[in-house]
Amino acid sequence: AQGKVEIAAQEFEAVRTKPPKPPAAEPWRRLSGGNRLKTPRELAVARELWLARDELARARDTAQGRLLPDASIVAAAAALPRSAGHLASLSDFKGRASRSELERWWGAILRGKTTEDLPGRPPRDPDAMPHHRGWSQRHPEAAARLVAAREALAVEAERQRMALENLLTPELLRRVAWDPPVPAT
Repeated sequence: AQGKVEIAAQEFEAVRTKPPKPPAAEPWRRLSGGNRLKTPRELAVARELWLARDELARARDTAQGRLLPDASIVAAAAALPRSAGHLASLSDFKGRASRSELERWWGAILRGKTTEDLPGRPPRDPDAMPHHRGWSQRHPEAAARLVAAREALAVEAERQRMALENLLTPELLRRVAWDPPVPAT
């Protein structure tokens, strides 16, 4: 009724043809709560538990978190248990397969505790930008560009009777405000 069939078709085509994200180099680093692990040894144990859980989940064709939640991996890695019994006694170590696969988890912990391949800090994302809430104090030029762009987009969104987020995603708006394109000469 608003005459946006062509816009919708373009958006659907863009979504349909968008290339998939490349797989993460170290997917285990996306553990929810993994930021609480501080030492390389704790990270190594978390990595080995994640890999063991991933292998089991693939073999059983089930979701990883259903077998052993991320919180259980983080709790075990932080505790660095001394034995399989100690691991089993951890109150935060729970999940469908937490006890039935105890030997698997204990083996992963032993690998993490003895490996020489200790993970370091995650590599910095070269495209990373600071959180926009701190821009006004640390990066006032970028903050001013973001405010001005939001105001201009709000006017255009109102004119087109669209949500601002449908006109330009907040992520893309922040990226353009952070690193504006150089005008063509």
